[in-house]
Amino acid sequence: MADTPLETRADQKLTAVLLNHRTPTETRSAIDSLLASDRPLDEIIVVDNDATSTCPAELKPLAGRFTYLQTGSNLGFSGGMNAGIRVGLEHGASSILVMNSDALVMPNTVRHLEDALSSHTEAGIAGPAVVQSSNPGRVASLGIRYASATGRMRHRAVGGRISTVQSPECDMVDGVAGCLMLIKRAVFDAVGLFDERFFYSFEDLDLCLRAQRAGYRTIVVRQATAVHEGGRTIGSDSPRRLYFASRNHLLLSKKMLIGRGPLASASQASVIFCLNVAHALIAPGGSVGSRLRAVVAGARDYSKGRFGSDRLE
Repeated sequence: MADTPLETRADQKLTAVLLNHRTPTETRSAIDSLLASDRPLDEIIVVDNDATSTCPAELKPLAGRFTYLQTGSNLGFSGGMNAGIRVGLEHGASSILVMNSDALVMPNTVRHLEDALSSHTEAGIAGPAVVQSSNPGRVASLGIRYASATGRMRHRAVGGRISTVQSPECDMVDGVAGCLMLIKRAVFDAVGLFDERFFYSFEDLDLCLRAQRAGYRTIVVRQATAVHEGGRTIGSDSPRRLYFASRNHLLLSKKMLIGRGPLASASQASVIFCLNVAHALIAPGGSVGSRLRAVVAGARDYSKGRFGSDRLE
């Protein structure tokens, strides 16, 4: 069950975990946006997912204002974030703000997220209204809807004008985008950290759905805003994104269907594979053949139980 309301902000330690992978300039900007928050962060942990990084040199002017953690290799989103989350929890964090290096927060974003989790006691995870960096007037995500019957997932209101999209101030959703998530410590205590098999994509929704099963809801907070570029690590037009989408979508579906029997699992897997093929046909980047091969490779590796980093041939 969800925990009791937060009593006083002074008693709560809020830690941000910021993940960098070969984006030192963006990481510096993301830290700057956190430092400008009107709810000061108690600790900022920068996780460097690169063994030969230029990030320390870029961040040298901010020395003393964050904790630096180098993983030694690319552990993916899930592995890199988990490395930082473990440190944050060991340091006594009451909640963890998970943040991508290509995201920026407004000065009041962190405060609105924390206030929402405090007032909505059934919620364990909160996310902001995410807008597109290329067009901040347009929505990138107002939370995620997941259809348990088909396995289909969709970001709400994508492309809509943020000024005209109708949504509650705080809305219950199935998940929020991993570019910025505020997560109560109690959620990690109940369901664990990100599933590192995903490596890249779907681990955010997976965590939200696991939290939901444990009694913690996920909310999207309209007053909180994050600007997100997307695609900086892999490339927005790379067929690799389709590989991870195919493989990880199937993995998420399997996890959510535990106990439903092999027929339900096979039926939903077929739907998901067709959805990913359809998306590959219209997606930008590379040739149609390369995009379809990425989807097939993802499905193949899922069927073989091969997870973690991609194995595109």
